[in-house]
Amino acid sequence: MKATPQIFLSYAREDEEKVKKLYQKLSDAGFKPWMDKKDILPGERWESSIRRAVRRSDFFLACLSANSVQKRGVIQKEIRYALDIWQEKLEDDIYLIPVRLEVCEVPERLCDFQWVNLFEKGGWSRLVKAIQVGMERRADVSAGAESSSDAATATPSGEVPPEKQRMMPVAFLKAKLKGRNILYRIIEPVTVIGRAGDCHLEIPDECDNVERYHATVFCKDGIFTIADGYENRSTKFGTFVNGVKVKPQTRLPLRPGDRIVLGGFRKKEAHELSRGACEIIFEEGHNV
Repeated sequence: MKATPQIFLSYAREDEEKVKKLYQKLSDAGFKPWMDKKDILPGERWESSIRRAVRRSDFFLACLSANSVQKRGVIQKEIRYALDIWQEKLEDDIYLIPVRLEVCEVPERLCDFQWVNLFEKGGWSRLVKAIQVGMERRADVSAGAESSSDAATATPSGEVPPEKQRMMPVAFLKAKLKGRNILYRIIEPVTVIGRAGDCHLEIPDECDNVERYHATVFCKDGIFTIADGYENRSTKFGTFVNGVKVKPQTRLPLRPGDRIVLGGFRKKEAHELSRGACEIIFEEGHNV
């Protein structure tokens, strides 16, 4: 079991003081909470830091109040991103936990999740139990899964975590970027490709037809698919698989050897890439 699970705190600015107290209680209980006002360093970009923290967190706490449920903006984007990640998890995983800070309505898209009333007696204990049970379930799955090859390829950010080696099918994205051959092993159920610094596979800026968050690769039940853009926002120049354009808000299945093009073609009939595009090959298996 992971010794110190990271817990992302999503909240409205009006609830900052309440959430700071929750942050401290979680920290005192031995967890690793993440809160933007406390954990984003000077000079770091807010949006990329938040996306990275949501993706890396073991749990996402949607802190709800009369303020947050009526508020547009960042908190809604955070919840959308967390819901995308939740869809790729196992059915009985505990990941997204609505936490009511006061009496308020729970947004419809969160009503399928059992919430906890932090303002009621026993609310804190129930929250801690949910986190502990969530970690125990993941540990059980990891212990029962088949071991991956010891020769699993390291990602650009470091070694592949052993628990993810066991749970994810072996798959790679191959590309030649800045004159270097890149072999990126997919270790997340949601993998983002683009020019932003927090993308899993970062594309160099000279590929200027590629957007900051250009394409998303999903893995569910061992099947890989790809979508154009990110969070239902399509791109200007498109994403193509073997010359076929991925339509907005749809996913195309990926098979070994598939050619993924980000940024379009200069001559589509000849499959000649545009000047600012890039090509990626999808591969599966250990013999890559």
